[in-house]
Amino acid sequence: MSTSLYRDSQMEQELHSKIDAAANERHGGAVPADVQERITTEKQHIFGNGHGTLLAVAAKLAEFSESRGCPVGFRGLTGNLYLSHLLGLAAVDPMELGLRWEGCLGLDGTRTPQFTLNVAGGLLEDMAAYLGELLPGYDPSGEHPAIRLCPHALMDRIWEARRAGSALTVGDLLSDGNLIARAYRDDVAGIPVLGDLEGFQDLARQLEPESFSDLVKIMGLCLAPEVWFQAERLMGQPDRFQRLIGTREDVYDLCVRHGVGGDDAFHVMRQACHGRLSPEYKDMLAAHGISGLPWDTLCAAGYLYPRGQCADYMYWALALLARECRPCQA
Repeated sequence: MSTSLYRDSQMEQELHSKIDAAANERHGGAVPADVQERITTEKQHIFGNGHGTLLAVAAKLAEFSESRGCPVGFRGLTGNLYLSHLLGLAAVDPMELGLRWEGCLGLDGTRTPQFTLNVAGGLLEDMAAYLGELLPGYDPSGEHPAIRLCPHALMDRIWEARRAGSALTVGDLLSDGNLIARAYRDDVAGIPVLGDLEGFQDLARQLEPESFSDLVKIMGLCLAPEVWFQAERLMGQPDRFQRLIGTREDVYDLCVRHGVGGDDAFHVMRQACHGRLSPEYKDMLAAHGISGLPWDTLCAAGYLYPRGQCADYMYWALALLARECRPCQA
């Protein structure tokens, strides 16, 4: 059964109210104009194209997991939606990351969003049963399921920490310079993702990240080994992170900086991140002066991960690292 054809008007009405309440709470009752515009646009595309119940179900799954002591993480493009952030599906604000809603819904807003949630393994069975209650008859084992639950070691550790009494609420998590330094100077072998990514700490020591966004680019770089060569060629340069391509949105940003129009930049991003940049777009990029290392990177890229997914992984990995109150080993 297609979830896009499954409509529950009461569930969608409740979701409208939940979104508005979350936005008002987050912004103290005075939602900035640009944020409200983003919310309104995403609502129009989600509900107008029949995907409101799908988002409502994903939000209820996140609530279910949180009520049992563990947030959810995500894979893919879920984090491009500001609504995902408001509803607890994405830890990091996509507007702060420069993520466009089009990355999830398509340029015309009609693409069916896919919600692949990372969950604690011990909650998987109960969450799958709850999904069955919310969407009777839905089979999540299809080739391209709109909602999928995946056990993940990172969320297992978050759940373990919560049960041990750690709230894992670090208000300045994304701006803590000491914590950012610890992510590549400390022994992070026991931290899922950070300890599992081959070469993460070596690359980070070469590039010396100073912000959360820098760490996100390095994580993306580790997940896309075809473009590791950038690290050596950018080492020591003051603008290295602006020029570094580690995630698919970095491709979009590169194109826009060189004067490529938004729609074309979006299509270049979609092609380059799957390693199939067309001759026509190659000619267009060359005409816009993209050359040298950026050009080499675009031509070499295989699969580039979404920036939001890398940010979500990094956020929860840093949350685990933060609860271990050891000083940074300079």
